[in-house]
Amino acid sequence: MPLCALLFGTEILLAESSGGTLPYLFTRPAPRSSIVLGKYFAYLIVGSAALGLSVLTTLTVYGGSRPLPDGIAGRTLLAVLVAYPAYLGAFAFLSAFTRWSLMAGFLYAFGVEFFLGIIPGMVRKGTVLFYSRSLFGEWDATPRTLKFFFAGDGPASLWGALTTLGAIAVISLVLSAVIIRRREFVERNPGRA
Repeated sequence: MPLCALLFGTEILLAESSGGTLPYLFTRPAPRSSIVLGKYFAYLIVGSAALGLSVLTTLTVYGGSRPLPDGIAGRTLLAVLVAYPAYLGAFAFLSAFTRWSLMAGFLYAFGVEFFLGIIPGMVRKGTVLFYSRSLFGEWDATPRTLKFFFAGDGPASLWGALTTLGAIAVISLVLSAVIIRRREFVERNPGRA
């Protein structure tokens, strides 16, 4: 899920910028934020459909070999479909903030979040991964790795995780729109070396 959000989220502005069409798009009478929001919601629909289908297929295949814990299918689908917009918004913000967004997002999703997750204390609650894993809740056969991730405090409450992930998505989109509105995008001059 973070990889899908990373590829789609950074593509929101990176594709237009590298293709040289961003200055053209921003000179049109439509607000700059509408381009970001339009692509965000398009990638949200496509990515959610792909991730939902992937999760359902995986659970169907895995469920045939051994019984799944009660309610795990719904919790897994909820975790993926609620955490995806938060990751997508965060990577869209990176796309608006820096042209190195793909590398920065990869390092965050697969490096920083992992290391913050294994540090004891409150630090792990500063990651999207903590709240997305909190949507799984705890059940009798909770994997040991998941118990290690939550430590003694346990996961965040369902409403706390939903609120936090929703806030991350909204705040990231607002910050992206603010950055896009104020930033200068100059077309490359092909005649200069």
